[in-house]
Amino acid sequence: MSKVSCDQMSWKKITIYPNAQVLVQYMNDSIAWYSSKSDTTMRSLELSSKDDSLFKCKFTYTIVAYNEWLFKGILKNDSISFISTKMDFNSSNLLKGFGKVKWVL
Repeated sequence: MSKVSCDQMSWKKITIYPNAQVLVQYMNDSIAWYSSKSDTTMRSLELSSKDDSLFKCKFTYTIVAYNEWLFKGILKNDSISFISTKMDFNSSNLLKGFGKVKWVL
């Protein structure tokens, strides 16, 4: 059995895509893709993993400000909460000069 470090459990960034996919970047910069199911009426987001059938993650969310959402829920039987700031990738620096090679470190 391998030991999981805190950096492999703590989330650094989360990206929610419109095609029901979620990308999580961990503190050690590793990434994981998850499928998502959202319910805007219940304001909930459920994540599942095709690689880990035991992975359980369900959040409810509240809009705190125009571009900030507070997520609360259960991740692998632990309570978790975080605030996420909405970003518009079309206006980010990564897309300026589109067509040119960009390196992100």
